[in-house]
Amino acid sequence: MNKILFSLGALVFASTLLIGCGPNEPIAVEVSGTVTLNGQPMTDGKITFFPPGEGPTEMDIVNGSFTGKAKEGLNVVRIGQYVKGPVPPSMPDMEPPLINTLPPRYNTQSTLDANVKTGGENKFTFELTNP
Repeated sequence: MNKILFSLGALVFASTLLIGCGPNEPIAVEVSGTVTLNGQPMTDGKITFFPPGEGPTEMDIVNGSFTGKAKEGLNVVRIGQYVKGPVPPSMPDMEPPLINTLPPRYNTQSTLDANVKTGGENKFTFELTNP
C-alpha cells in the first residue's frame, strides 16, 4: 500500500513539473515611436500591436507619438484615426459610432509590422499617406 501511495505521489509531482515546462511566453517590452500622416505628425489615433498567437496591445497616438508595451516578436501593426459617425434617428440616445478614416491597408488589411526585441531599442516610425 505504501508503495502504491509513493508511486502515485511521485507521478503527481512529476506531472506538476512537466506542466510548467511548456514553451516560454513572449515578454512584453517597452516600445515607442512616431506616426506621420501625409508628412505631418498624426494628431491623434490608436496603434495596435498584434503578436503571433497572442492578444493585441493598443496604445494612444498623441501628437504623432506613442509609447507603451508590446510582446516580443514580429507584430502586425494596425493604425486607426477615428471620427464620430452619425447616430441613427431611431436611436437618439446611442453613442455615436467611431469611423476609422484611414485606408484598410493601415488597419483591417494592414501590411505594417514591427519586430519587437527584448533588450533592444524598440523605436518605430510609421509614415502613412491618405489622399
